[in-house]
Amino acid sequence: MAHIIGQIESLKTLRSKLSDRNVSMFSSVKEIQDFRRDFPRIKSELLLQAETDLNQEIRGRQVTLKVEEKVLLDNSHDLRIQLEKKEERLKSSIDDLKKGRSNKSLLLGIFITMQLGLKLIKLKSISNHERIITRRTRKTRNNINRLRTEIDYLVNNEQDVIYSRIKGELEEVNRTFDVVTELRTTIAGAIGERKVERQLKKLSDSYYIFNDFKYRFKKPITHRQTGEKIFSIQIDHLVIGPTGVFILETKNWSQRSVESLNLRSPIDQIHRASYALFILLNNRISFNTHHWGEKKISVKNVLVMTQATTQEKFKFVSIRSLNDLNSYLTYFDPIYSEEEVAMLSQLILRIGE
Repeated sequence: MAHIIGQIESLKTLRSKLSDRNVSMFSSVKEIQDFRRDFPRIKSELLLQAETDLNQEIRGRQVTLKVEEKVLLDNSHDLRIQLEKKEERLKSSIDDLKKGRSNKSLLLGIFITMQLGLKLIKLKSISNHERIITRRTRKTRNNINRLRTEIDYLVNNEQDVIYSRIKGELEEVNRTFDVVTELRTTIAGAIGERKVERQLKKLSDSYYIFNDFKYRFKKPITHRQTGEKIFSIQIDHLVIGPTGVFILETKNWSQRSVESLNLRSPIDQIHRASYALFILLNNRISFNTHHWGEKKISVKNVLVMTQATTQEKFKFVSIRSLNDLNSYLTYFDPIYSEEEVAMLSQLILRIGE
């Protein structure tokens, strides 16, 4: 397995952009892909779950309502029996007092009359059974009325209730979808570079893969052919192995993007980076291992097309698909020894940003 050093640039950029937009629900590019694909289903499931929860809530309230209605019925029945019995006892006691009052002394008759008056007051106070029952069961009746009102509202305003309850979550899902749609180019780049990294990892351990190699020149160099000033370079994947030094530029483009005249030429990008890297390496390291003299370090250029491709041929750049990438990198005869590969890799580690 090849040695992988560094993180993929587009992945770092993607994480940063997602963080800037307060999106933290993804831990991989695959999760983003799944989210974009399943977005309609995710929204439907949100609505379905909210509807299921609401129906369960309504059923729960209906069960509670039945319990409260049973409690009211039982309590009213018990209270009515108690009041009827109490009324009977009072009436019996009043009859007894009336009968015994005429045969008593004046003083005792007055006392009995007072007792009779009190009993009559009590009898009058409990004579209206329904009023007493209503007063004593007021709390239960209030609970029943509240439950009926809540159930009626939930049933009659089901859709409004559902949307109000998931409004925040639905808005966040929609916002996240808008963000990943806005970042689709960065996501596509991350997907493509991740595919290339997985493919390169299959190379033997004599190869070193540097993801997102960057170098900023203290003094810009001038491209000999174009006259362009080069201040810095950034390379998607820099491969160093016994078969050479390879610059890999990855494009996860659709056929429409390949044919577009508005996109910057990846060939120009590679030529620019290749020239700068050639100057950088040959100024920093020398191999005097050949008996003829010092070996010059060459750079091979590869444009990796992970989706659509082109049949065009370009000078100094080989266009490869994902499937034939590793066979191309290992096709050449070895030109560097194990020690030289190690020296080149250590140099890249030291000078890379």
